[in-house]
Amino acid sequence: MVVVHHNEKLEPIFGYFKRGTTHIAVVTKLFTYEFKDPERRVIGIVTMEDIIEEIIDDEIEDETKAHVEKKEEERNTAKKLALLFADTQA
Repeated sequence: MVVVHHNEKLEPIFGYFKRGTTHIAVVTKLFTYEFKDPERRVIGIVTMEDIIEEIIDDEIEDETKAHVEKKEEERNTAKKLALLFADTQA
């Protein structure tokens, strides 16, 4: 895992990812205070997928997400069909 500063450019981070050692980086930011020592906090993560999506300016469709959405759509269709054929007069 790589730790990067919040204002670091994407190109060097993508270079880490292309080397194949990791595909995720922890994003940190330095917070300074008047009467306290500065502290570095984790403010997020960035993945290879995030960078590629920025390059192509489009969202990458995840196979698992697409499969789950398809199953949910099938369940909704089945529920609608069940309601159509349900005995509502009982």
